[in-house]
Amino acid sequence: LVLLALPITWLLANRIARHLQSLVGEALRIRRMEFQEPIAVRSIITEVNQLAEAMAQMKSTIRRFLDISGALAAEQNFEQLLDRVLAETLALAQADAGLLWLVSDDERELQPAAARRRRDPDPVALPPFTALALTDPAPHPLAQAAQAALPQVQSLAADGPVAEYLAPLIERPGPLIVVPLCNRQQELVGVLALLATDDPGVSPELLAFIAALSGVSAVSIENQRLLHAQKNLFEAFIRLLAD
Repeated sequence: LVLLALPITWLLANRIARHLQSLVGEALRIRRMEFQEPIAVRSIITEVNQLAEAMAQMKSTIRRFLDISGALAAEQNFEQLLDRVLAETLALAQADAGLLWLVSDDERELQPAAARRRRDPDPVALPPFTALALTDPAPHPLAQAAQAALPQVQSLAADGPVAEYLAPLIERPGPLIVVPLCNRQQELVGVLALLATDDPGVSPELLAFIAALSGVSAVSIENQRLLHAQKNLFEAFIRLLAD
């Protein structure tokens, strides 16, 4: 029996080793930033399949993050950049709608900058949304959540101030994800509010991915604002010389 079992054991071990070697090759491809080919490893061992699935999700996540980061970095138009940040984050979170605020120059309030529904091709008009004060003794709940360090998930109360403020975007109640946008110095640049009404639950993995993407979005927005301010300063200097 032992002699008969040896060839079977060797075949099983060899088959498992081939699958593990394939996963090692996939890890090397990820290290080389090669994301073209999907991971297609199927094994009779449950743990090997779980490892292959986890690596496939990691590969897809890294590729998507790099694609979004490259698209945001390449955008030159400031208004289109804001809408692109909102649209990409909505698609990532599978949210129905979202609103983007930017911190004012005096850092005293959040000013609406872009609003969008995921199913609509065009952005939503901004006049229904007012600025939110950051320095009030009793700030608006959205302004208070914006000053947190990490994305927060809140439940919308039908008669609450948050639901009343976001009424032009709300189609049906659901969780609200508030995402602070902070620059390299951890200073607040803007805030994203995502109405995730498609899924009743928001996973920690999704929040971690949104937090990572928010850092890239904040840096892109800050760079464009600095370039815009530099351009305005240069034009004002030319006008001064001309006068």
